[in-house]
Amino acid sequence: MKKMRIFSVALAACMAVGAAAGCSGGGDKGDYAVKVGILAPTSGAVSSYGQAAKNGAELAIKHANESKMFDKEIVSVHMDEKGKAEEAVTAFDRLVNEQKIDVLIGDVTSGPSIDVAKEAASVGIPMMTPTGTAAAITEGKDNVFRACFLDATQGKAMADFASSQNFKKIAIIFNQDDEYSIGLKDAFKAQAQSKGIEIVSEQAYASGDKDFKAQLTTIDGTSPDAIYMPDYYNTVSTICQQKKNYANIKDVPALGADGWDGVLGIEGVDKSVLEGAFFTNHYAMEDQSEQVQNFVKAYREEYGKDPASFAALAYDATNMMLQAVKNAGSTDYDKVVAELKKLEYTGVTGTITFDANGDPIKPISIVEIKDGKYTLNASM
Repeated sequence: MKKMRIFSVALAACMAVGAAAGCSGGGDKGDYAVKVGILAPTSGAVSSYGQAAKNGAELAIKHANESKMFDKEIVSVHMDEKGKAEEAVTAFDRLVNEQKIDVLIGDVTSGPSIDVAKEAASVGIPMMTPTGTAAAITEGKDNVFRACFLDATQGKAMADFASSQNFKKIAIIFNQDDEYSIGLKDAFKAQAQSKGIEIVSEQAYASGDKDFKAQLTTIDGTSPDAIYMPDYYNTVSTICQQKKNYANIKDVPALGADGWDGVLGIEGVDKSVLEGAFFTNHYAMEDQSEQVQNFVKAYREEYGKDPASFAALAYDATNMMLQAVKNAGSTDYDKVVAELKKLEYTGVTGTITFDANGDPIKPISIVEIKDGKYTLNASM
C-alpha cells in the first residue's frame, strides 16, 4: 500500500488532476508538504521519556520549517499511548487511518514499539523509533528503522569499556520482567566473559521492587570491582542509594546503559551515590561539536531545560525522516524507505547510516558521572 504527495511543480500537476491515483494526502491537497505522526507517551510511568522525544521531534520540525525545507509547511500530530502497547497500537491506527500521516516517528520504549512496528510493516508506512532498542522492532521489517543502537550493541560496548578499565570481577543486578534490562544483561555478560571478566553474581528483581537488600547483600559478599545495572534511572538511583549501606560495594562504580540518562535530574536524588558511575549513551551535552552545542542551545531556549538523549535521538530521527522525504521528492512509502536505506546523516548523536535491518551504524558515548555532572569519558 502506498500513499503519495509530490512536491513543488509535481504537486501542482497532481492537484490539477484532482483525485488522480496516488495523489491523495492526509488533509486538503496542497495545504502542507508532509504530515508527521509522533507516537510518544506523555503521561504514565515513562512520560518523561515520551515528553523528551516529542520535544525533540517537534523542535526538528520547527527548524525544518524555519529553513524552508519544503515549499509548504511540515505539520505534525502527536498521540499519547501512556507507555502501553495496546494503546500504542490503537493510536497508530488512528494516526494512519484518521489523521492520514505520511511518516511515523515513534514509538519510544521497546515494548510498544515492537507491536507498533508489526502494524507499520503491514501498512508499509516509513517508521523510525528514536529510542526503541529491542532487536525485534526492526527485524524482518523493510520499512522500520531506528535512530538508537540496540541493547546488544550497548551491552557489548560497556563490557569492552569495563575491560579497558581493568575490572576483573563484575556483579550484575537486573530486572527479570523487562526485555530491555534482560537484553542488556545478556549482551554485557557474554561480552564480558569473552574478555576474561568473571561475573561473580547475577541477581534479579521484579518490576516495581523498591527493596534490594537481598540482592545487594549477596553481591556485597562477592566484593566485585563494579556492578552492572541495566535498567531505567528511577530504579538504578534507588539501587545506588541502597548500595551505600554495604561496605564492600559502597564505593565500587556502577555501570549502566542509556536508561540511566536523566538520573541526575530526579528530584531529591543524592548525587553522591551516583558519583563514579559510567553508562552508555547516544550523546553527551558536553561534546563541543557544533551540531551538539547548537542543539543544546536551541532546546534550552525552546523548553527551558537540558535535552536528554531521548530528545536528541528524536531530533535526529525526525531530521533523517524529513531528509528522506525531501530526497524522494514524494511521500510515496516505497520511495521514502529507499532513500532512508541509502541515507548518510550527520547529526546530534553522530554520523549515521543504516544497516540491512534498518539499525544505525554510529558511535557510542561512555558517559561518566563526575562531580555531580555528566562527563563524556570515551567514544566507542
